[in-house]
Order: sequence, then structure tokens, then C-alpha cells
Amino acid sequence: MVFRLVDLTCSSDANPAATYTWYKENDDEPLHNGAKLVFLTDFSVSDELYCTAENELGRKRSKHFSVDGKLVRGEDDWGVTYSSYQICALKGSTVDIPCTYTYPSTINNQTTKVQDRLWFAKMSSSTPVDLKTDSDYSGRVEYHFNENDCTLRIKDLRESDSAQYKFRFTANQQGGRFTGEPGVTLTVTDLQVEVESVSTQAELRCHSSCNVADSRSYVWYRNGQKQAAETSSLRVPVPDFNSYACAVKGHEEHHSAAVYAPKTPSVSQSPTDFSGSGDFYCTAENKLGRKRSEHLSVDAKWNSTFNMNIMKLTLMLLMMTPLLVLTLWMRKKKTLSSTTKPNEPVEMIELDSGSEYENVLAVPAAQTEDAEEQEDLV
Repeated sequence: MVFRLVDLTCSSDANPAATYTWYKENDDEPLHNGAKLVFLTDFSVSDELYCTAENELGRKRSKHFSVDGKLVRGEDDWGVTYSSYQICALKGSTVDIPCTYTYPSTINNQTTKVQDRLWFAKMSSSTPVDLKTDSDYSGRVEYHFNENDCTLRIKDLRESDSAQYKFRFTANQQGGRFTGEPGVTLTVTDLQVEVESVSTQAELRCHSSCNVADSRSYVWYRNGQKQAAETSSLRVPVPDFNSYACAVKGHEEHHSAAVYAPKTPSVSQSPTDFSGSGDFYCTAENKLGRKRSEHLSVDAKWNSTFNMNIMKLTLMLLMMTPLLVLTLWMRKKKTLSSTTKPNEPVEMIELDSGSEYENVLAVPAAQTEDAEEQEDLV
């Protein structure tokens, strides 16, 4: 078997300069990054290759080649074109991702028919997950397929929808599966209220990283209540101790986080030795206003006495601990000693039932009878 060295170069007239990426047909993962692709082959492999050239203004892909460098198909035969590769949209809004695709009408006298079309943002076991079957997009995805149109619509956008989206179609031809690379990157962002204060006034601007056009109508909220203003900015006096939020009209349920001046701060004291006595307070300040806490009186002498008492108590406990341990040890030793001492024998005395013992027992009875007779005489 004879191997030969194949040296392919991807080039394009581009300003600014383009970056180049090589792919295998029907494989979404890049094969090689860089303009030159060099490899050994015995020309027995049927894989087709193509390269892409991309800069900030767009992306183009080359004609298809077999691994021996032979031209297989022209770039106009198969392709997916996105009108933009970067899209930014607001949370809660609807976005359209425009797209068109092309394919040869016939190949080897066989009419080309598109069999499957889908958009995806995830892969499962190297297989694209159709957005329409993805539970994260349930009821929010629409495909606007019409002839060569492949536009995707996503409604009620969530921040979790931020991802790269690709269109893929499959036809009834050999190698007739095509994915539009590198896809469209969608960024979903929330609204924010920016505050810029000048002297006695502050300007509130409803802003997002998507640079929403000022022609849109906005809704402003003060302390949760809708206001009449429908512009992208609002002026308020400083200080102002109300809260403000904004939303795009028609999507009021997705309003920004509220901005407001500081609430009255609180001061707390820990039982530690201050360096001095006096009244203390703190302040909290932002661009909408300033608040100060109540005064806290601190007596350094009291804190020193308190800390000294704590130290004395701690020292006393430390001194008593060995004595307590010794006492417990001695009690335990005594208990163990008493439980292990053998029992002493008990001496049993047997009394003789002779007459001398009977007389002893009879004396108290006779004495008792004489005493009773004397009582009767009296």
C-alpha cells in the first residue's frame, strides 16, 4: 500500500484577515484549525473535506474536496447562510433568527428532496436535539420553513436560552446532510436601571447590554405603581427615597430590579474593648440619597470591666477543672474497689432449747403477773 502526502491550503481575500477551519462533511466538530491541512492517505478513504474562512464581517465555506484533493461539489450546491452570527435580545421578548439554505436540484439525474429540517442547540450522544422536542423550549419555538427559508422564532425568552443555535437539513442524496456552521450565538439579557446623579437630580436610564433602541416604549414603576412616563430615561430629585424599576411596554412582567436610596442603617456593638468612650453612628449612601443611623453610646470603662470579669470567670473555670477531674477519678476508684471486695462469712449462732433458757424467758412473765396484782390492790 502506497501512502501519499496531501497538502491542502485554505485561502480567501478578506479584510480584516480571516481565520480558517477545516471540517469533514457530515461532522460538526472541527477537524483542524488553521489555513494548511497536511496528512498522509492511501486515497482509499471517501470522506469529503471543506474549509471555512471567517472574520468579524461574515463567514464563507469552500467547495468540497475528497481526501485526494479532487473537487467534489461547488460551494453554491449546498449551504446555510445566517444573516447575523451574533444576536442579543431582551428577556421575555421574541426573537427571529433569519436563515436561508441551498442544495443542488439534481445529482446524477436524481431529484434532490429535503427530508428533514431542524434547529438545535444541544447534542445527545452526537445527535442534535430538535428544539421542538426539547422540554426547555416547550411551546416557545416556531419554524418558519418556506422554500429556502429556515428562520427560527423563539418566544418568551429566558436567560437560559443564551446559546449557539444551528440549522441542519438532510436530503435524499449521498452525503446530503448539511449543518450551518458555526451557528448563531444568542445572548438573552435582563433590563437594568442605571443611575447618574448630577447635583440635586438623578437620571434613571432603562438599559440592557443589547442596546435597545430608544424608539421602544417603556414602563416605569415607582414603589411598584405604574407611572405615566414611557421614555427610556427618567429624572428624579436627590435625595429621593422611593424605589424605581422599568420594563419594555408589552412585557411588563419582566421588569428590571428596583433601585432605591439606602434604608436607615443600624449600629450594633459586640462585647469588645473600644479604644475610647463616646457616641457613634454610621452612614449609608448611594446616588439617590444618604441615610444615617441612630447614635450608639459607648463606655470604654464598662467594656473593660466586662471583659475583665469574663477573663476572671474563665481563669476560675480553668483552675477548677483539674480538681473536678481528680474528685471524679477518686470516686470512680472507690466504687470499683467496693464492688470487687469478696464477701465476709456470716457467723451463725444456734441457741440451745434447754430449761435454763426457758426459765429466763419465764421470768418476765411472772414479774408481769405480780405487777398486775399490785395494781388491783391499790
